Amino acid sequence: MNDTEFNDLLEDLRVIGHLGPLTRFGQDLNDVEELPTKGYMKGARVFFDPKTNTRYISSLNGYVRRYVPTVSCFGHKITSKYYLNPRQTRRNKKRGDSVGNIKKSTIRVCGLLPEEEDRIQLIVRGIRNYRNTLMVTLKK
Repeated sequence: MNDTEFNDLLEDLRVIGHLGPLTRFGQDLNDVEELPTKGYMKGARVFFDPKTNTRYISSLNGYVRRYVPTVSCFGHKITSKYYLNPRQTRRNKKRGDSVGNIKKSTIRVCGLLPEEEDRIQLIVRGIRNYRNTLMVTLKK
């Protein structure tokens, strides 16, 4: 088999949905690619969405992140990072200020997802939501 036949076979597999890390979640995710994890935490999985030019990282520690390349107001290329993990509310201890007033405080933290399958499903949901958001924004 020569190189052109092999490339044609790969393209055919990609077209029918047997190629791609997220194709089992639907045909709309056939174009999402899994990238090498060089430069990321050990055990992380990196997915690239070419339609929106974003990367999604699933880390072993339970975090899921979306990296979006943007341009600052000065023309510099920057990458914005967003956590996709569901938020959980935690209450802090009561504490007093210098006057003696007692305040209760709550904080919102990312809930960690220890299971890989849960993180993948969160990435799939994030890809679809972000694509729909961009389509609505572009139509206006």
